[in-house]
Amino acid sequence: MRFLARCALVLRRILHTDAFRREYLAFCTGVPPEAEGEISLTARFQDGSGDALSSGAVRVLRGGQSADHALKGGELRLAQLSRGEELTLILLDAQGAELGRTTVRFSTGAVIDASTDAAGTSFVTLKPDTASVDLVFTLRGDGALACALRL
Repeated sequence: MRFLARCALVLRRILHTDAFRREYLAFCTGVPPEAEGEISLTARFQDGSGDALSSGAVRVLRGGQSADHALKGGELRLAQLSRGEELTLILLDAQGAELGRTTVRFSTGAVIDASTDAAGTSFVTLKPDTASVDLVFTLRGDGALACALRL
């Protein structure tokens, strides 16, 4: 009995890890846990009424690095992003004051989707073969940037 209880404990520890869950879900759905490769992102920034924000900049926090990018026609293009990467986008006005922010988390799934939770975190799901994605970030009244797919 002690042997079986010990085996059950070992299996429980193995089965309750994030790595095992990712592999199990990949097996069940046929989708790799995180497809390797890089993606490019085109982001459009707009106010609550849908008008493009053409002045100012976006500060991108990525892998411990920070870089400011001027908005060109309300858009920002980023290349060579890792699918497992997390980045923070901070919208700045022309004087450099923060208007809004979001943290973008990428994942791989069976469909392409983008959404933002109540805390202002954006979740972008990409198909394994997706090489680029176009997103719209709308400035909310609470200072968050809401993320959606650009259709």
